[in-house]
Amino acid sequence: MTATLAEAEALRTQAVQGADVAQLAKERSVGAGKETGGDIGWHIKALDHQIQTLSGQTPEEKTFFPQLEAVAFSLEQGQISQPVKGPDGNYYLVKLEERQPERIRPLTELWDQLHAGLLLQKRQEALQDHLDELWAKGNVQLNEARLE
Repeated sequence: MTATLAEAEALRTQAVQGADVAQLAKERSVGAGKETGGDIGWHIKALDHQIQTLSGQTPEEKTFFPQLEAVAFSLEQGQISQPVKGPDGNYYLVKLEERQPERIRPLTELWDQLHAGLLLQKRQEALQDHLDELWAKGNVQLNEARLE
């Protein structure tokens, strides 16, 4: 990550010409990957992260911001992206080192997680409906003293 487009373009040119990307990141990055030579670990698509979360899993992988996700997941192994401006105003470069093949899990494997997630969602909706009814029917007053 760099602060300017010109610096990001210069770093990309050096990397494409064979400079050590890890060394460039250590010396010139202003981002979190500086200490690790630009290695920011595994990332997954935001949609996959959301699906895992909704199905009760806690994904270990991180996600990119939308513009960088589109670029990063279109790269071939070893390819270096063009600079991408992030929401923080900095410029990002991605070099794809390795890609894990997509794994589509069969429905039978996901059934229990999906069922539990849907059941929880239905319970929350029913509870909210019940609370809404109670608020509509009665004169509800909050006793601030008892909340403390």
